[in-house]
Amino acid sequence: MRGNVITLKTVTTDPFIIVSQEDGEGIEAPKVLGDIFESVAGAVFLDSGMDLTKIWGVYYRMMKPYIDHYSVNIPLNPIRRVFEKDDKAVFGTCGDMCACAICVRVRYVRVRHVWR
Repeated sequence: MRGNVITLKTVTTDPFIIVSQEDGEGIEAPKVLGDIFESVAGAVFLDSGMDLTKIWGVYYRMMKPYIDHYSVNIPLNPIRRVFEKDDKAVFGTCGDMCACAICVRVRYVRVRHVWR
């Protein structure tokens, strides 16, 4: 833990923990998934008489396998992956022109007779 904030690799059963916005930087989830998540949470919240522990009970049982998996295998957005592989990578905009140059250094890895 950093201060009073839970890191992404920490899971708690306490429904009142607030994770800071910076802990989620670089993690992508489809927008529709977030919309469904919020809709179900809102419905459970209202149906339970605004009881946050009920929401956590419903979501924890439903999401536990995913929480366990993604706590260990955190999905990163492609730009963050590039920066973690090569901190010298530079990204910029093309400005008014659509032409651009892309330089990529590739290292081939052979795994079970398959080239990637």
